[in-house]
Amino acid sequence: MIDHRRVLAVMILVGAAIGCQRDHTPVVVTQPQPKTQPPPETTPPATAADSSPGDRDDSESISDTNPARDTELTNAPERGSDSERGSDSEPGSDPEPGSDSEQPDDDLAESAIANPLPPYLLWFPTSGGPLLVGLEIWIGEATLQDAFDARIQSIQQTLQSTDATLGWKPLLQRVSDDVATFGRNASRVAGQQQGLIKRYDRNRNQIAEPAELLRFLFREVNFASQLRVYGTDAFSWSNRAHSPLFKALDRNSDQRLDQQEIAAAETSLLVDVDRNLDGCLSPDELAELSDRSDDPWQRRRSDRHGEVAMDLSDYVDWSNLSYSMGGMLKHSPLIGPRNPLLAIDADDDGRISVDEARTILDVSPELTLIIRFDSQTGDGPTVRAELAPSLAESATVQEHFANRIQISTAAAQIDVIAQDSPGMKNESSIWSIQVRGRAAESPDAVFAWLDLNHDQMLSSREIHLAAGRLQQISQADGSLGADAIPEALLIQFGRGEPDQDNRLFQTTPVRKDSDDRPRWAIAMDSNHDGDISRNEFVGPLKAFQQLDVNGDHFLSSDEIALATP
Repeated sequence: MIDHRRVLAVMILVGAAIGCQRDHTPVVVTQPQPKTQPPPETTPPATAADSSPGDRDDSESISDTNPARDTELTNAPERGSDSERGSDSEPGSDPEPGSDSEQPDDDLAESAIANPLPPYLLWFPTSGGPLLVGLEIWIGEATLQDAFDARIQSIQQTLQSTDATLGWKPLLQRVSDDVATFGRNASRVAGQQQGLIKRYDRNRNQIAEPAELLRFLFREVNFASQLRVYGTDAFSWSNRAHSPLFKALDRNSDQRLDQQEIAAAETSLLVDVDRNLDGCLSPDELAELSDRSDDPWQRRRSDRHGEVAMDLSDYVDWSNLSYSMGGMLKHSPLIGPRNPLLAIDADDDGRISVDEARTILDVSPELTLIIRFDSQTGDGPTVRAELAPSLAESATVQEHFANRIQISTAAAQIDVIAQDSPGMKNESSIWSIQVRGRAAESPDAVFAWLDLNHDQMLSSREIHLAAGRLQQISQADGSLGADAIPEALLIQFGRGEPDQDNRLFQTTPVRKDSDDRPRWAIAMDSNHDGDISRNEFVGPLKAFQQLDVNGDHFLSSDEIALATP
């Protein structure tokens, strides 16, 4: 027997479904949206997300056919503005809990008022904890942003000449004729005009729009802006236990240095590491003993996801960055009294949402670097550092060279270097207004700890003092594990054509421009490390002992000056 009530119900349901299809009205089921990453304890370990200036960044790929990003590239908002934070709230609206508009921390608000935000912010996830670094970069007397904008505008006006618009064909011809301005870009235009136009004329109107022009001019680095900092985690942890110096010191290979091994440090380093027998140790000698066969800076992986150091300007993958930040929320701070990520966890749930991650742009960093490039004076780049008041008692800044400084705390050493390639004496070059950087843990943390004057070389004196230096960080029983070596970070900035980056960012020993010692002292200093050891001294032992006023077994420049009439 047919149940008419059921038939009627089925017909009603079918009719409703058909009506929905005709009206194209979807049925929406709303659910609470979870945060974008799991709790920190479930965050996967960081991978070797290495990068180099040759990386293809998906967001800014030169083959990207979406012209909507042109405005984003040419009109980057200032740091801390609503447009950069991605705020969706209207002016005057009440902020929702945990939204970008709400200040997550009272201390943060006071800090922001006392310390104006620097133009750029560097996110640096280290094995010792998260680090935020402010960046202030100058080209002569102009900020990097102003210098970049002015130079690009000048280039555009020059290329346009008397034409109202800049066509691709005349542009390519003028670029090929001007090697001084465009460098090796010019030599790579001939015979490729049609391919270049097809690749960079994204809207196919035969006119070089401002954003298209930028992408074309800086195509060798695949980013069309004034700054990009690259990172790698290839040296994390391995720069201690796998250090050739630590292996040489660890005579019994038990991954720990005992009192006897520390006491014999000078002998072990000279016998096992000093390949050229000059009494000094250079990065090249360490490279010969390293287990690493490749250059981590040549790997082609994106760096814009927060797993390695990156600048927080232009395109940022906030979803992946929030995930990486969530994994470091419970870490101890690398420097300073407090993990900076705690200030952006607005709802104190132990996770970092995408909206919370964006508020990192409003956090005042504990450390700000001021980099100045100036080719006109001939003095070369300079580096300075400004520390927040919270670091006044726990951090020191050492300026051994104008372009090299070190920030030291109990837990970390941060070396900062700025360099120009030789071609940057020509201020008209487009590469004079773009700064590229690298930030990573130092290739060898043991080397960094023993290098007292931070000149990228262990002198005879520093090798002699190695045992005492290691004893400073040994445990109560006199032993020392590899994990007790303080964190060592290296941040580098440079200007130059991209194919010069290997030389530009190479860590080579620093030599003084001049030597004021008398000729006899310069001649005796056979390894050119600035001191004369007993083995280098030509003369009787008694004469050496008379000159060695402080009895440290080396003749310094000051002791030589005292002996010179």
